[in-house]
Amino acid sequence: MKTSAVFLSLLTVAIWGFNPAVAKLGMTELPPFAILSLRYLLTALFFLPFAKVCRSELKLLFLIAFFANVVNNGLCYIAFQYLQPAAATLLTQTEAPITVLMACLWGGEKITRFQFVGICIAFGGIVVVLGLPEISIFGAFLILLSRVFWGVCQLMFKNTRELKASAFIAYTALFALPFTVLISLFCEPGALLQIGQSWGSGFVAVTAFQVFALSFANVLWQKLIAANGVNRISPFVMTEIFFSALAGYLLFGNVITLRMGMGMLLILTGISLASRKVPFAAFLQRIFRHK
Repeated sequence: MKTSAVFLSLLTVAIWGFNPAVAKLGMTELPPFAILSLRYLLTALFFLPFAKVCRSELKLLFLIAFFANVVNNGLCYIAFQYLQPAAATLLTQTEAPITVLMACLWGGEKITRFQFVGICIAFGGIVVVLGLPEISIFGAFLILLSRVFWGVCQLMFKNTRELKASAFIAYTALFALPFTVLISLFCEPGALLQIGQSWGSGFVAVTAFQVFALSFANVLWQKLIAANGVNRISPFVMTEIFFSALAGYLLFGNVITLRMGMGMLLILTGISLASRKVPFAAFLQRIFRHK
């Protein structure tokens, strides 16, 4: 694989890895659903001119937007307020074993011995992480619950293989926007006033990251997979936790403890085993990944 492809793969994963810390930084000025609403509004405005879809695909995109952008991202953004960025990212990595379980239970796929062992190891790592005194059980619960809804999305993604990334990003953002706005209006009083008062240079940088950097990463990832193949590109996702740890240290001064490191090792080992031979989940999970 070319050096440029390696660099771009690491850049993409670094953007995903920095997102929990950047989102948490943004939430010092705005509540979660207000940030999501602003992100989806600007994303839709930017990508809609380039997006083309068939009417038959709109219903599926609406469902994915609700489960992925509203429920999944909403739960994650609330959880980011309670967790260190590295812990949040580490728990989101459990999407692989959870998706494998859901694909086995409802997707009609068979689970291999390696996958079963990997799932057990990964959840053993979760137990280790949850035993940390500085870990918020509520935040961890929200992250794990979000992974269940993300698993639902994985089962839908197999029907979006021919859809271009720009169209996917634009319409899922557009369909999610009314929901996040309504939730923000009812559950986050004063959010609109806060938006008007939050346009300092730091908040503009956070918003630009949320809209442009994340969208760029998703589109770039799709192109990297198309050019180099899933087997060569998808392993780079395993480095996301290390970028999250770096972001947490740079932005909040968080450090990785020995116990967190042990949990990280167990979860990543379990994910590596659980991700083997999953026909559609491992592939589409990387192309249409949401943060």
